[in-house]
Amino acid sequence: MRKEKLLKYLKKLTDLLEKIGKAFYKTKENGTGLGLIITYKIIEEHQGSIAIQSSMGIGTKVEIFLPTA
Repeated sequence: MRKEKLLKYLKKLTDLLEKIGKAFYKTKENGTGLGLIITYKIIEEHQGSIAIQSSMGIGTKVEIFLPTA
């Protein structure tokens, strides 16, 4: 992959990851764009955290951490 193409790809991935979790951002035509923001709020209210790692063309890994009772 040429350097310019790689930089363009990385910019696109960075832009996408910055938008994830913001209210009303959606990637599906029929979505509301509220799924992750609601998820974040529920996890936050339980004193937990969420980590998202994504690789374009490979997949996304989501980890949810909640404290033990």
